[in-house]
Amino acid sequence: IAEAFGEGAKSDQVADLIKETEAAAIVTREAAEQARTRALDPTLCANDVAAARHQMGAVARCVGIWCGRGLR
Repeated sequence: IAEAFGEGAKSDQVADLIKETEAAAIVTREAAEQARTRALDPTLCANDVAAARHQMGAVARCVGIWCGRGLR
């Protein structure tokens, strides 16, 4: 992302990056909602709940990276 806004960046490159970022945000939100719904399913066994929570954490880390927060 930083390179897209560096010296010599072209407006069409920035526009493409914005479109890609918006698309990634939509996919990430959908993945997070699916993981949340799965983790809250009362019929899941403990291992499946743990896997769903792990997936939620992975999605949260991706969101942090895309938002410039890095891994925490």
